[in-house]
Amino acid sequence: AAIVKGGGFLHAKSGIAEAYKIYFFLYHIKLAVSMGIPVLVMPNSYGSFDSKITRKMIRKTLKKCVLLTSRESVSYEVLKSQCALESWVTMDLGAYLEKNEEFDALGYLRQKNIVLSGHKNVVITARPYRFPGKDNPEALYKNYIESIVSLIVWLSENGYYLVLAEHVYSDNYHESDIKAIEDIKDALSQRPDIKFGMVIDHSLNCRDLKSIYSCFDYMIGTRFHSVIFALFSNVPSIAITYGGNKGIGIMRDLGISEYTIGIDKVSETDLIDKFKRLVDKRDEYLDLIKNASVLVQEQRKELIQLVKQNLKE
Repeated sequence: AAIVKGGGFLHAKSGIAEAYKIYFFLYHIKLAVSMGIPVLVMPNSYGSFDSKITRKMIRKTLKKCVLLTSRESVSYEVLKSQCALESWVTMDLGAYLEKNEEFDALGYLRQKNIVLSGHKNVVITARPYRFPGKDNPEALYKNYIESIVSLIVWLSENGYYLVLAEHVYSDNYHESDIKAIEDIKDALSQRPDIKFGMVIDHSLNCRDLKSIYSCFDYMIGTRFHSVIFALFSNVPSIAITYGGNKGIGIMRDLGISEYTIGIDKVSETDLIDKFKRLVDKRDEYLDLIKNASVLVQEQRKELIQLVKQNLKE
């Protein structure tokens, strides 16, 4: 069998370049199907698909998969309404990741001169972004960075300690978080009174990162898996969403959609307002996550059975 990992890679605007992108992303599925190999698609986000061509390509390819799953209800609705496809809704696989219990996260942070005791702490993940389909990508990216910087200043002035964490590193300049972190750091160089820490360590794995995020009081995350790691470690989080339906859909399904903001619409005022609400409604927020965690574990069991059943067939 061929198993397609979870993710959010299937979304496209209109235009021939976008159609080619979708063909490129579907190619490995087409290849497996052509060889008679059953394909199982793990929880993904889909859409939107802005042209008939991409919708047709998606439908023609994915209908041949023996298992098709969506990781949130927005994508389920997109597949059904735009591509006439039914899928099984189950949570992103990152929700099932366990912390590395043998990793002393607090000790690790102390070695980085990051001491979390004595004050409230916020961890932030950021990323470079090219704002595909927008006429003013440079201005939008500048606004995104400036909004995070303004939030950091406000948080620091209100007694919070900030840590910037590199969630993703890559040889691809446009995918490596260090670019955005350096841009934030450069902007904060004008404010030497603002103290913050940084976690940049390529030896860390995903379980280590989840252990680190669990040490904080709050998360402001652009990288959505950093938000998922924090959420399911009982760390209230705000998601800066981008690239398809993943952030919007998952946060909606968890009942916390009011704590999302689009990367192209982000502003200092909105971030501060959402953070204030997050603090005021912390207990209510955590109750929602606690209840969702029970459902998520049931979904996990169902997904395991679906995979086993389809592999047997």
